[in-house]
Amino acid sequence: MNQTDEAALKAGKNTRRIRGKHLTIAVACCLIAASAASYSTFFSFFLVPVSTALNIDRMAYSFIMSVVSITGLIFAIVWGQLLGKVGIRRVILICCTITTVCFLGFAFATNITFFYILAAIMGIGTGGGTTLCAATLVSIWFQEKRGQVMSIVMACINIGGVVGGFVIPAFIASFGWQMGYIIVAVYFFVLTIPAGIFMVRNKPQDVGLLPFGVKDAAAADGAAHGHGDDDLPGISFGRGMKSPTFYLLFLGIAFLGFPASFIQHISAFGTDQGLTPEWAGMLIVVVSLASIVCTIIAGQINDKIGPMKTTLILEILFAVSFLAFFLVTGFVPLLITGIVFSFGLGFTAVMPPILVGTLFGPKDFSKYFGLLTPAMAIGFVVGTPLLGSIYDQNHSYNFAFILCIIFIAAGVVCIASCLKASKKLWAELQQTK
Repeated sequence: MNQTDEAALKAGKNTRRIRGKHLTIAVACCLIAASAASYSTFFSFFLVPVSTALNIDRMAYSFIMSVVSITGLIFAIVWGQLLGKVGIRRVILICCTITTVCFLGFAFATNITFFYILAAIMGIGTGGGTTLCAATLVSIWFQEKRGQVMSIVMACINIGGVVGGFVIPAFIASFGWQMGYIIVAVYFFVLTIPAGIFMVRNKPQDVGLLPFGVKDAAAADGAAHGHGDDDLPGISFGRGMKSPTFYLLFLGIAFLGFPASFIQHISAFGTDQGLTPEWAGMLIVVVSLASIVCTIIAGQINDKIGPMKTTLILEILFAVSFLAFFLVTGFVPLLITGIVFSFGLGFTAVMPPILVGTLFGPKDFSKYFGLLTPAMAIGFVVGTPLLGSIYDQNHSYNFAFILCIIFIAAGVVCIASCLKASKKLWAELQQTK
């Protein structure tokens, strides 16, 4: 038995239990994904202390987060195109070093201009070093249980935020915001750089293995002896971008991101329904925690019944939650409805990378996923202010709920259409072999 056959036996025999290097990669992806909370959730903990210390408006500080997001979206596209050439390990080390240095720079910033400059540089790192690399690794290293692993990895972003919510504010209160940024820099560094150096490998063939669940050693033998992402199975980026598949997926994710943006309004909606500010705040905490569980459930469902049926189940529940918002009052009914709403958030967290892997395979995953990253942002950027504007004009969210249901239906149609279109792509690929 040659080395490739042994690798196939390892990957194929133990499909029920992830172990060895595959487990190491999964853990590394979880750590890297958890680090993303440092530039998403953690920034809000510094809003009051930094704006007070620098005597600036809160809006001025909030714009720091916008700068990081904007440059991050741009460089997610750039890094997505470069990931196969540069290598995932190198991108992690380069991007996460940049991000760590910028966090340390915040600790010594004395004016808002310096914050903006550092934020723009930080976006270069955040665009490629965390979610993009973690999702690409899962797509390359796992065939079976890909949905389950991807869901756990994506859930770690929110888990990192929850853990930080208990630690970082108390640390800032005790030691000041400058030390707060230093501890965030340490947090980010510890979760990413050691994982990049000691745990991550670009693809399983680099260490004599096959993707988890692959049993056919003969089919993978060329990949094991090849070089680069050209040896990975899937639809090439050039071929995929000539079909409507990617564009339908982009529209579908953007449409479904629109109703997901209601999470930004759910606390305000709770107060409109008679909840106290404290209970309304508790509502969003529970919904956020529920979304972590729903993200993991979504991945497990996908592994059992596939992405189309999973999308239908999650989005039907999502639409039902908006219908229920018309009727419910009181904390418990709103809480139950909020938990149902969390299934929609679970879709936005885990299904985009799963759909990319299903539609195009791991070959050029990072290129597709990098281009897809702005889709969800578009949904949020448009949805959050538009839903607020609807409330301002009508003093009610009722029309917003109807609009959200329409966008859910449109998103599901786009997802179904792109899955159908991808079958033609794969059929053409088989004919050319």
